[in-house]
Amino acid sequence: MTGNRKIVVFLLAIFIISISCRTAQGLADGSFSLGGGQTDTPRPTTAPPVVPNSEPEVTVINVPPPTLMPGLLFIEEFTDAASGWPVETTETSVTEYADGGYRITLNAPESRVVSTVGPTLGNVRILVDAVLVDGGLDNYYGLMCRYLDGGNFYMGLITSDGFYAIVKYQEGAPTFLSSDRFQESIVINQGNSLNLMEMSCIGSQISLTVNGQQIALVEDDGISAGDVGMVVGTISAESTSILFDNFTLYLEED
Repeated sequence: MTGNRKIVVFLLAIFIISISCRTAQGLADGSFSLGGGQTDTPRPTTAPPVVPNSEPEVTVINVPPPTLMPGLLFIEEFTDAASGWPVETTETSVTEYADGGYRITLNAPESRVVSTVGPTLGNVRILVDAVLVDGGLDNYYGLMCRYLDGGNFYMGLITSDGFYAIVKYQEGAPTFLSSDRFQESIVINQGNSLNLMEMSCIGSQISLTVNGQQIALVEDDGISAGDVGMVVGTISAESTSILFDNFTLYLEED
């Protein structure tokens, strides 16, 4: 083979190898076209989504609500005005966060205002610090448990002149459970002195403790569960204002 023929064969071989490499690359990246040359749109790198012919089967799992365990549920110190207690002013009452606590004021005789926190509970123990800050002594104030509505609940009450009672409202009718009327007790601090109140509603037993001493224990199964909260009322007093603090709620076993 002459020198010129060797050169021609060598160049032809290089040309064939170049064409083969370009073809292989085009097949690999999707840019090779049977029409010759590259296509304008490259091949997508992922598969298109699959559209089902019908709705997919969904498995529903019913998860039961969490069970509240007995023990301390919360302590409310009334330092956050957005913690959820009612704030309202009417013609005869004011409920508000004030003076480092929660104040309920009444401006009419023979009136009552309640303030509740929200949950529906059965067996509870509630504590609160309470003090008269303004108004007459012929009043009552205290704690509520198993509050269903304005006509169905229990109250543990004391007065600023030293009396107490456990009262049930059912279907709107009040019933004194601890006696047939308010009873006097020397453990109640009178006037503008602070009282630590505790009310327990456990099973059919309702009790009232003031300043560490139980002063009333009754049996009643008329209402089994409901909300908790505080209450202030006037008897003959034209006005009264009670400041509450350190509202503490425990869940109890039956």
